[in-house]
Amino acid sequence: MRRLAQDEIVPVAAGPDREQRFSQEIVERYSKLGLLRSAVPEAYGGCGLGGLELCIIAEELAAACAGVASSL
Repeated sequence: MRRLAQDEIVPVAAGPDREQRFSQEIVERYSKLGLLRSAVPEAYGGCGLGGLELCIIAEELAAACAGVASSL
């Protein structure tokens, strides 16, 4: 997650902030990776991650860009 956030969010994070727009591109990318359903049980098509994993994801996203972290 750290590498993904640093490679994909950090380089483009300032653009949406500067333009005061929502970054639909980033949300679509993370959706394709299944991260928007990370807490959903695997039986229902999610990743089935627990609280610790969700906290790590949130922390790494917030380190890259707080706006993206709160959006996701």
